[in-house]
Amino acid sequence: PGQEKKDRYYAGVFEHLTPDEQTQIRLVPTFHGYVPKDFPTTLRLLAEQEDRFLFKEHYLGFADYLHALAHSLRLFAIQPPRMPVGPFDFGRLIREELGRFGGFEDAVHGFLNLAFAKRMRALGARLIQVVDWHENQGRDRGWNYGFRLHFPDLPTVGYAPGSISQWYLSATPLPSERKRGMLPDCLKVPGRHLAAAARKRDPKLHVETTGAFRFSKPVQVKTGKTGPLRALVPLSYDLNLANHACRLARSLVSPAAKEKIRLIFKPHPAADPCRIGHLQAEGITVSETWSDRTFPEELAQADTVLGCWTTSLLEAVVAGVPAGI
Repeated sequence: PGQEKKDRYYAGVFEHLTPDEQTQIRLVPTFHGYVPKDFPTTLRLLAEQEDRFLFKEHYLGFADYLHALAHSLRLFAIQPPRMPVGPFDFGRLIREELGRFGGFEDAVHGFLNLAFAKRMRALGARLIQVVDWHENQGRDRGWNYGFRLHFPDLPTVGYAPGSISQWYLSATPLPSERKRGMLPDCLKVPGRHLAAAARKRDPKLHVETTGAFRFSKPVQVKTGKTGPLRALVPLSYDLNLANHACRLARSLVSPAAKEKIRLIFKPHPAADPCRIGHLQAEGITVSETWSDRTFPEELAQADTVLGCWTTSLLEAVVAGVPAGI
């Protein structure tokens, strides 16, 4: 919500395309972090850009939604066996997670993406290529599997822009995922290190290095600095991590230095404003600002970037801005 006319993911990519190429591209949005009252405004703003968007909802039918939602019932047919690992039974942990409907929303989006590819095929859509912002979540697997199943000759590309924690196991796909068509034909990453990390569990995975959309030109080093130091603090979508980053950043600014340092907090674009309101209310002892501008806009004016558990730190390094964890 509130980001309908901003390029959250592929910022700047259209600047590198010819007018003819721009007319051939459609962005397929997934609505996340919305409540019903947000949709009328969002749909109105997106409708003003109909030459840039293709809405899955215009093509999906009632049966597609029913099938996706029924996934919650099919889960109860899964009975993981006992899998003892030391004092733990992983089978029991999996059953507990299934009973909590963990990842249910992501799974629903995955089935809807699969259905969307099927509808596109039935309508005779002529596609040149599909690109997925790839984090290898359920929605990504449904997207890739759907288009590889219904458009077997269509090139599929996954763009994985940043490194994720080693505990995020889906960032390093398994050979079985590739063999079953859950992954794109080619995975694009902005760096050799990320390519090696993606192939960790599947050396045969097709990975290529590419650029970063947001920063095709290095940020110029600032000279003749006047005024307080601008420390940009991009926050995680996870509320606990965002709270930790706020407290840590504020603790670094002593009362004597608060006139010399300004903290610029940048909430995650998908974060619910109501959930981060209390974080803003706590900022009464230091000089700080909460920004609704895009990350690239703020980065262009930042003297340093502070944060934790966010790929924004990697983007800051690429842009030539000092970053601290």
